[in-house]
Amino acid sequence: MTTHKLYLEEAPDLLFLQVGDELHVSMVENPTTPYEWNVSIVHADSVQLTGSSFAPDSSSALGGGGLRTFALLARKPTAENEVSFLYSAFGDLENPKQRRIIHIVVER
Repeated sequence: MTTHKLYLEEAPDLLFLQVGDELHVSMVENPTTPYEWNVSIVHADSVQLTGSSFAPDSSSALGGGGLRTFALLARKPTAENEVSFLYSAFGDLENPKQRRIIHIVVER
């Protein structure tokens, strides 16, 4: 079991994980704007969202941005799973301002 850490803007389009691996995906976010990052997983039984955290930028002033990190767990083998990261106005997942998709293959 390995923990993989990456930034969303540097993430590959296709990623291979082993059952039990964790994936931490981080992206810049500013919670004082009306936008936030969300995750949508096609096969949630294979890849599960296990957590989300926000760490303010230490050099940032009050109201500044920071780093949003989503933790995912590879639970069950699957040929391919689509994990979408959506940057959208609060509650409006239908019209994201930005969308990034990572295809994840979970192997035994």
